Amino acid sequence: MKKTSFLLTIAAASLFLADARAVIVFGNLGSAGTGALGSSSFQITSTQYLAQGFKTSGPGGLLSLDSIVLGLNVNTGSTDTRVQIFADSSGLPSGSPLATITGFVNSNTPALYTFTPVSPLLLASDSIYWIVVSDPDAGQQYNWVYNDDAVSPTGYNASGYIWPAAGTLRSVNSGTSWTDRSGNFERSASFYLNASAPAAVPEPGTWAAAALLVGGAAFARWRKRKVA
Repeated sequence: MKKTSFLLTIAAASLFLADARAVIVFGNLGSAGTGALGSSSFQITSTQYLAQGFKTSGPGGLLSLDSIVLGLNVNTGSTDTRVQIFADSSGLPSGSPLATITGFVNSNTPALYTFTPVSPLLLASDSIYWIVVSDPDAGQQYNWVYNDDAVSPTGYNASGYIWPAAGTLRSVNSGTSWTDRSGNFERSASFYLNASAPAAVPEPGTWAAAALLVGGAAFARWRKRKVA
C-alpha cells in the first residue's frame, strides 16, 4: 500500500514538473559539443581577459543556464581559473558579476573543463550576456584554446540564441576597457553553454488535477479498508 501511495504521489507531481534536461544552446563546438580543439590559444592572465557574448532566446525558451564548458590548457603545472557571467550595457560587460565560478586547469593538453554555478542562473529573454574568463592570481596564466576550424559562436538545437554584434571582446587592463575581437581568431575561443527550461510554476488547474489524483488514491484506500 505504501508503494502504491508513493507511485501515485510521483505521478501527481509529474503533472507540473518541467522537463529539466539541459541541452547545448550556444557555442562554437557543434550542437553536441564534440568539435575539435585546436593548438592555438589566447593567453589568460590576471590582467588579460577574454569575453564571449551571447543573446538569449525569446520568452518561454531555454533560459536556465546550467553550465559553461571551455576548452583550456596550461603550459606547466596547474593554475586557478575564474569564469564570470555579466549583464550587458552598450555592448560591454557591465555591473557586478551575476555568477562567479572558480576552478583550475591542470592539463598541458587542450581539454574541456565544465564550470557549473552553485544553482542554475535564470537569464532574461532577448538579452545579451557575457562570459568573462580571467585568472584570479597575479603572476599565473593559462590558455583559452581556439577551436580547430575557427568557428564563430552560434546558437544550437533550435535554442534561439544568437551571437551579438562585436560579440568577442578582449581586455588588457582587468576589464577596465574592452576591444572588439569578433573579427579575429579570439572569436573561436572554444566553449558551449548548457541550458534548460526554467521550472514551471503550476497553474491552479494543474494543482487541482494533482489534488484530485492524490485524493482519489486516498479514497480508494479508505474504501478498500472498509470493505475488508
